[in-house]
Amino acid sequence: MDWIANIIAPIIVALIVGLVGWFLRQYIDSVRRERERLQDERRKIYMHILEPYIRLFASTNDPKESEIALEQIQSFKYRKATFEVKLMGSDEVILATNKLMKHFYAREASVDSKGSPDHKAVFLMGELFISVRKDLIKKTKLNEVDMLRDFIKDIDQYLDSNKRSSR
Repeated sequence: MDWIANIIAPIIVALIVGLVGWFLRQYIDSVRRERERLQDERRKIYMHILEPYIRLFASTNDPKESEIALEQIQSFKYRKATFEVKLMGSDEVILATNKLMKHFYAREASVDSKGSPDHKAVFLMGELFISVRKDLIKKTKLNEVDMLRDFIKDIDQYLDSNKRSSR
């Protein structure tokens, strides 16, 4: 009888541990797949949210593009995308989107006669860009200005003129 307990008990324990391990692995894999799916959905929604702001930066030579961007921001499709961000986005992205939208609504256009965004709108866009990056990538050493460098070729002078004008 003692030999049965010595042989069968370890086999039963091994089976139970194996089953628990297998179920745990299945659960972890399903959570990982769900996170990846949500990450892809968030990326698509974020690109839709960022599109009009990218268009504003690209429109420095074409004021019609900035008009299209502003119409895009006010469209139902865009409002729907911002609602989706509120459901799926990180807190930082939601707050950055809210600040930027509030600025655009308060200023009505937030662009100058050439179609370029004003200083505050530019920095709020940078804040939105970096918060999206942090949500998608998690760790980053970049900041808002780094996210704007490819859009504004003379960003350091832009920053200096903004500091001087705010004094």
